[in-house]
Amino acid sequence: MQGVFLRKYGVQTTLNFALFEVDGIDFRVDAVHAAGDTKIMKDEGAEANTVNAFVDEGTGYSIILTLAEMQAARIVVYVVDQGAKAWLDSRIVIETYGHASAMHAFDLDTAQQIVASVTGNVGGNVVGSVGSVTGNVGGNVVGSVASVVGAVGSVTGNVGGNVVGTVASVVGNVGGDVVGNVQGTVASVVGNVGGNVVGTVASVVGAVGSVTGNVGGNVVGNVQGTVASVVGNVGGNVVGTVASVVGNLGGDVVGDVQGDVLGNVIGTVASVIGNVGGNVVGTVASVVGSVGSVVGNVGGNVVGTVASVVGNLGGDVVGDLQGDVLGNVIGTVASVIGNVGGNIVGTVASVVGNLGGNVVGNVGGNVTGSVGSVLGNVGGNVVGTVASVVGNVGGSVASMLVAGRNQVADSLLSRNLNNVDGVAPFRSLGGAAGKQVNRVAQALGILTIYQTDDATPWGTQAITEDVLANPIVEFDTV
Repeated sequence: MQGVFLRKYGVQTTLNFALFEVDGIDFRVDAVHAAGDTKIMKDEGAEANTVNAFVDEGTGYSIILTLAEMQAARIVVYVVDQGAKAWLDSRIVIETYGHASAMHAFDLDTAQQIVASVTGNVGGNVVGSVGSVTGNVGGNVVGSVASVVGAVGSVTGNVGGNVVGTVASVVGNVGGDVVGNVQGTVASVVGNVGGNVVGTVASVVGAVGSVTGNVGGNVVGNVQGTVASVVGNVGGNVVGTVASVVGNLGGDVVGDVQGDVLGNVIGTVASVIGNVGGNVVGTVASVVGSVGSVVGNVGGNVVGTVASVVGNLGGDVVGDLQGDVLGNVIGTVASVIGNVGGNIVGTVASVVGNLGGNVVGNVGGNVTGSVGSVLGNVGGNVVGTVASVVGNVGGSVASMLVAGRNQVADSLLSRNLNNVDGVAPFRSLGGAAGKQVNRVAQALGILTIYQTDDATPWGTQAITEDVLANPIVEFDTV
């Protein structure tokens, strides 16, 4: 009687067996296979001839079962001589493994097994891979864990899924969400961290509740709690407090930045709603609070107060500029109380101090201090000094330098009368000057003064004659 063979489910296999003489004493060593001598039954189904015949191997025999013939949990092969009995009837029993439909689902060909799920607790160490753990893993996991619902001492490999409980330390990556706390070291978290991170996380792609330790990499999501320091970039918003950021803050900071980034803010910040107590060496898009001083450029708007700006202000200043602007002001400024050392390309409502450079746009309000030159219009009053105005002055000018007065007089005296033809009334300085230089003619006691074309009448005067007077023979300027 042959023993039970163990073979892998759905894999072609070769079976070795022996046949006995009909008396059951000696081996039959010269048997020849004929059609129907070997039949197969799969899982107690109907019998059928095997695909292959058995082969004489000398003392014993072998038969090959195909892949299809091996797709069953229990297989029986019958070896029965269909003619005159040349050997004793025999059978071969096979149990399969390594498949859900096999007799034994456990795969004997794999040294380290993958466990789909553990519902209870694992008190020791897990050296292989576990699909998911619903309970606690009291020891260490050297392989990979898909997801952990309970608590894990430490994971040396990767956690591919979610961690609902607490993990002391993870040397590999956490591919899913961490619903609980991360107390140890995690290389990276692809999902969200719903709890606190007491240890160190190299990078977090999702959201982090709070980090008590350091985040050595990038935070692509939001940081809602407290972070000691971020060495990489924070792509989202920081609602809590960050002691220092070495990289860039791509989102908003709703709370305060209590520390400096390498002393100052050297990277790029989209907007700051709180206060920046130190200096900003890089670029700030907009600042709603107060800034001590900006050494670099402010690309957006400043709603609060800025003590001094060494670079450029690309946007608007809604509050006051209490210090000096050493560079250029390219946008719109409501008012300047201090000095502007450079040029103003946009519009300034009013200037109380001095403008050392030029204003290319308009000054909509009053100028109390000094302005180098204004290429646009001054809508208000000029109390201080303006070197030159190319546009219009809509208000009053308190005083004018001698050079300015002389320039106005020279311009008035050298102006051609044709500029006021049909505009200036006859009883004006223009009309009086026209009578002196334009064509005049008298007829029937009326003197007509013409415009500069000597054809269009400008005005007329009645002539009163006196026969006793001497006749007029000449007009000569002396």
